[in-house]
Amino acid sequence: MQRKAKVARGVVRTVVRSFPLALLISLTATAAVSMLVWSLGTRIRRPSQPVSGWAGIPEDPASAGVSFPRPGVARLSVPTGVRPGLTRVRLTVANRAVQELTVPVIDGHVELSALEADAQMTVEVVAERPGGDGSPTVFRTPRRPRLSNLGCWPSDGALLVDLENPDGAPLEVEIGRWGERSVLRRVRQPAGKRVFRQALDGLRPDGDYWLTVRVPGLWGGIDGYRFHCLPATHGRAVRGFVDSMSTDWHALDIISGDFYLVPDARVIAAAVQVLGNPEARMNPEKRARLILALVVARAPDLVDLCARLAVEDPDPTLRLRYLDLLGAARDGRTVSTARRLLTVHPRTEIEPVLAAVGKVPGAESFRFLSAYVKTLSSRIGSSLPALMVQTDRAAASGLALELLGDSSRPCRTVSWNGIAMAELLGDSSAAQALVPYLDREKAGALHGAAVLSFTSLPRELATEPLLDAFCRTPFEPPLALAAAYLPVRRTTDLLTRQVGSDRSATLRVASILALGLAGTGEPRPRDDWALPAVGRTPADRAVLAALEPLLDDQNAGVRDAAAWALGRRASSCPVDRLRRFALSDRDLCGRGALALAETGDQSCAPQLVSLLDRLKGNRDAAARYRAGVLALAIGRLRHAAARPSLTWLARNSDGDSFSQFAAREALRAIDERDAGDVRTIWFDPVTPLERTGIWLEQGQSVEIRVGGYWGWGRFDAVTASPGGYTPPSKLLPQLRVAARVGGRTYLARSTWHRILADRSGELVFTTTPEVHSYPPGADSRFFPSQALGLARVEIRP
Repeated sequence: MQRKAKVARGVVRTVVRSFPLALLISLTATAAVSMLVWSLGTRIRRPSQPVSGWAGIPEDPASAGVSFPRPGVARLSVPTGVRPGLTRVRLTVANRAVQELTVPVIDGHVELSALEADAQMTVEVVAERPGGDGSPTVFRTPRRPRLSNLGCWPSDGALLVDLENPDGAPLEVEIGRWGERSVLRRVRQPAGKRVFRQALDGLRPDGDYWLTVRVPGLWGGIDGYRFHCLPATHGRAVRGFVDSMSTDWHALDIISGDFYLVPDARVIAAAVQVLGNPEARMNPEKRARLILALVVARAPDLVDLCARLAVEDPDPTLRLRYLDLLGAARDGRTVSTARRLLTVHPRTEIEPVLAAVGKVPGAESFRFLSAYVKTLSSRIGSSLPALMVQTDRAAASGLALELLGDSSRPCRTVSWNGIAMAELLGDSSAAQALVPYLDREKAGALHGAAVLSFTSLPRELATEPLLDAFCRTPFEPPLALAAAYLPVRRTTDLLTRQVGSDRSATLRVASILALGLAGTGEPRPRDDWALPAVGRTPADRAVLAALEPLLDDQNAGVRDAAAWALGRRASSCPVDRLRRFALSDRDLCGRGALALAETGDQSCAPQLVSLLDRLKGNRDAAARYRAGVLALAIGRLRHAAARPSLTWLARNSDGDSFSQFAAREALRAIDERDAGDVRTIWFDPVTPLERTGIWLEQGQSVEIRVGGYWGWGRFDAVTASPGGYTPPSKLLPQLRVAARVGGRTYLARSTWHRILADRSGELVFTTTPEVHSYPPGADSRFFPSQALGLARVEIRP
């Protein structure tokens, strides 16, 4: 017992004596653990909560040390041990896409570009040794609100801006002089409003300006949209026009399209006053023109009148015009008014009603439109899919997946609506739903439409499915043509092998055109103030060796396609064999001469002039057509000695014919030089589309003007365009040049017309704007193209 007590007293004495040491050890351990936890918390950064900024909208959702200087770009600090120069970083997007990049280190930071919006990013600086140099940084990129349906109407000294902001994000609108970075006007709109509409005055008449719409703290917007203020003479004409409206509306007439294609705020106010006056008695045609001016301007001042007259007006045309104006103003009563109109007047044409409802975003509009999906399923080429995507993207995505999801019967008549919506949606779900339609055995007649839709999707979504389908069935013409969008060696090898195969001429031509289109190379971004030069990539020997013998092929379509493709390989194409073809009778359409012009071979110009002199007096339609193509090729070679021959052809051609047009263009090319920032592309309809090599980011814009002559099938059918030649048979497509960016199609005009990219993508031109009606390869009668003529496409930033 005494022994146990003695041991206990010893233990107590030891504990008491060692307590200071134990306390010190405990405190040290606690501090060490705290430092470790703090270190981990600062190195492995969790995505912080967005910081609430102006108007309560998240501004910078990044962790400390991460900033976003521009949309799509993140700037990160690097560990202190990383020296200036190049370093490697490992980037992981939402734990799925891992890639290693080599980026420069500047001032202790690196910049990563082309990042997704609203995505979790993990970035780690990778040293030469395994394990990396430092811990990863985790952050979330800002979201990208949608801005769409921009209306930009300049007057003399003022600009009327109208755009949709479905997410209700805060906006900052800036205006400055073109060529200068300083801001002249800045207007802010707080969060919550779904529409931005304002007139900005104080600008100089007849001046060039830029418009930028930013989303503070977030990504997206409209970048440097160029516009031209009309001269002061426009203002005097407007005042005279407005005065006549206020004094005598019986004499009112809109002769020029300026007043409704370029809506002036003063004209809008006067038109509202006249149309709202119950005593104003004018004929229906004049009233319809005034309503059209307000529709274009999306004027919201007459919605009460429109909601009533869209049903009660005795004129059926005016009823639709009033409904259209109600929809253009995005009034919530548009759907109910449309239902009343169809109930009271059941024989009303349905397409204009759908177009009016489609201008009002929202679930109610979508439900109204979706009721007609099956009813209008046979009307291939209607605007219904675009209207549904425009009103409610989320609901349209669900409907598209529903229409495309029945893999056992993917060629139902209603499925083309799903294909059209999937192309316009352009997301991963839509791409997955379209994959079964890349198989012709399952898709049937919709195969060509699905393939063409895939080429409009983002490349990261389209490349693998198109590559798999093409490698599985390379003999399908639509897939062969789409292979031009797949810059991989495997597709080039397959295309090169089958251009000389024993398969159909349609497949051979599709493969040849794909090799020519691939010669443009990867698209390059549009510069701030100037467009980059067209990128022609050299062809390897195997491609040239496969294409050159085809100049002697028995099939005229194969010969034409081969000459065109060799011209696309202008930087490396040997000209001897091409010259022999261009000077021979086998070059029926003159495409060999155009290919020589692409190569820039000045030495062949005198021989082309001699051939032109032999053909220019021939009255045969084919000879006159070929003479016109030769003239244009000579002009593009800038052969000044050909001026007498070209002048004779320009003066002695019959009427306003193609050869006369080509001779005048050739003289202009010889006498003039390219205008600064304007790029000219000659579009030959031997291919259904023409790549430009220009990559437009979302929110960027370019201005386009198109002129030329087109025809279908016969040399004497070539007539002035744009607008195209409408063939007598409804089975043939209209020839209309259209621009396409990211799935959306913009019809080209003969006057300068600016287009805005709603989604990033390469700018291409096509002769089949109704892509779901006449996709390349869907019908052998339309592919290879039987179209003739040339279009001059001019592009400027």
